[in-house]
Amino acid sequence: MSWRALLFLPPIAVGIVLFMWMTKGDDSPILADVPEAALAVRVSTVAPQDFVATASGFGRVKAIETWHAISQVSGRALEVSPDVVVGELVKAGALLVRIDPRDYEIALSKAKTGVASARAGLQELDAVSANTKATLELEQEIEAFYQTELDRQLALLERGTVSQATLDKARRTLLIQQKMVLGLKNTLTLVPVQKQSLQASLGARLAEQEEAERALSNIEIRAPFDGRVVKADVAVQEFVRSGNTLLVMDNTAASEITAEFQPNVISSLFRSASVEIRAKSMDLTDLRALSRVLKSLKLKAQIEVTAGKETYVWSATIMRVNGATDFSTGTLGVVVRIDGPGRPNPLILRPPLMNGSFARVTLTAPKRADTILVDRDALRLATDGSQFVYIANSVQRLERRNITLGPISGRHVVVTGGLEAGDTLVLSDPQPAIQGMLLDPVQMDRVQ
Repeated sequence: MSWRALLFLPPIAVGIVLFMWMTKGDDSPILADVPEAALAVRVSTVAPQDFVATASGFGRVKAIETWHAISQVSGRALEVSPDVVVGELVKAGALLVRIDPRDYEIALSKAKTGVASARAGLQELDAVSANTKATLELEQEIEAFYQTELDRQLALLERGTVSQATLDKARRTLLIQQKMVLGLKNTLTLVPVQKQSLQASLGARLAEQEEAERALSNIEIRAPFDGRVVKADVAVQEFVRSGNTLLVMDNTAASEITAEFQPNVISSLFRSASVEIRAKSMDLTDLRALSRVLKSLKLKAQIEVTAGKETYVWSATIMRVNGATDFSTGTLGVVVRIDGPGRPNPLILRPPLMNGSFARVTLTAPKRADTILVDRDALRLATDGSQFVYIANSVQRLERRNITLGPISGRHVVVTGGLEAGDTLVLSDPQPAIQGMLLDPVQMDRVQ
């Protein structure tokens, strides 16, 4: 063997020695134990507090009553009040427009003449009837006499003491008298028909008189209430036709707002305001039930109108629920009333509430004490649809807590079960959320 073949042995031996030295056993640990890191989260201590549920909706201010002055007669406008100007205030009973009455005075005079004529005709007919009855009695006596005379002539003819010509004359005289009596009876028979005709004529004349009197009473248009003129379309000496709208007035005694609320918001407010319906679902299609609820709850209403940078507030009264749910928005209308909206308040420099203004309506339920509230952002939704929250337990570890929710108000929700005073509610959303993970709570102000 050549000695050159042994030259590779020393490098191999050195490599083996180095490998054995690098891989020799070491009883010391490779890595030291890593301490558990705590996740910083925002928390709030659960504490019962007073709770006032509110709900807000929006709507337009409008008068409780709008009156359209529609002319019921035609003619020239002889008088027009100077207050018949858009924006002017008028008092109840004030004369606004007076129409020329002459045509209707003439019509009334004619109608009264027709009534008098018809009544005179009835009186004349009564007199004719009485005279005819008296004449008939007399003619009937004469007829009886002629009948007796004819009977006597017949007896004489049988004894042969009178001629046939004398008997015929007596019979002819009796027939003439009977014809006269029959004519008088026929006249009396026609009296009821004639009287009925005259009474109908009298009724027509009386109707004409009443129509003329009503037309004459309608020549003056007066304000039915204290109000503000919002439209005026009449001038002095202008010809007015029956059916023309001369002016429009809004009642200034009160205004109404139909505020639109989301059904879930108003239902939550109702449940907040009443213990009896707190745990029940509200049927918003039963308007009678809703009206009864409104009357039984002690809700307060407030109107807010913003003008520039200023917001003005009025107190209002809840009146009723609107007749139907809005088809396009699905909202429910609640009608509130403001008394004396046009009266300015110099003490607080508040302007009058004008019709047509866009207003915010806030309904407020009575205060409820010892209520647990949580921020809606702290709520979590389980896969089965139930609600839960995270809390930090006594050893500052994450714990899941199932809860029972009550009504919702704004960004807060009432918790009726699952949380107690003193619990530490986790407001943050821990990612990932691992049950039992260590937390580093950062205390925040409690829910207000």
